[in-house]
Amino acid sequence: MKIFLVRHGRTLFNQKKVWQGWCDAPLLQKEGVELSRALGLGLKEIPFEAVYSSPLKRARDTAKYFMEGYGKEYPVQILDDLMEMNFGTLEGDPISEELHERFYEGYERFGGDSVESLTERMIRALETIRTQNPQGNVLAVSHGWAIRCALRHIDQKRLDDLYNRGFHSANCSVSILEYSDGKWTIQSVYDKSYTEKGLNLLKEDSK
Repeated sequence: MKIFLVRHGRTLFNQKKVWQGWCDAPLLQKEGVELSRALGLGLKEIPFEAVYSSPLKRARDTAKYFMEGYGKEYPVQILDDLMEMNFGTLEGDPISEELHERFYEGYERFGGDSVESLTERMIRALETIRTQNPQGNVLAVSHGWAIRCALRHIDQKRLDDLYNRGFHSANCSVSILEYSDGKWTIQSVYDKSYTEKGLNLLKEDSK
């Protein structure tokens, strides 16, 4: 089985560059709502067995607009373990680049999550989805740091190499995980081609 792990659409807090973990902000119209629809259009040829989402509104709205583009309604299954890192008292404050770079030290000193607890939560989410859907494709909407921890747990060398080369997750990017022979492997990381395909199809339709 495969999980298409999607980062939510861009939000107002992403735009303002403030800490956004368990606090929430609405999707921006173009880079949030429209890009989520484009993602659905770009993935239209792939059949899904189920759709999951973090309980945070920005993720649920991404799933909602994804389905508008995809052209099929799924009951979105809310999974708490897909939630983003909790940044504690930093939530809503301007991002400190110094603290941002020290991500792997965790945020317990601010009353937030540790990287270990976030990683455990995400791996538990993957296992829940896999158990409930032993075959086929599943779409799951989560968050930037949460996805990063899950991918790094599966293949730390690959993820650290990507980040050292400045390769980071874009909103509505897709990372594909495959479960086979008792283990997870990463098929793609932060793939933007599906949203780009959807945007191109929308442009063609508007001509």
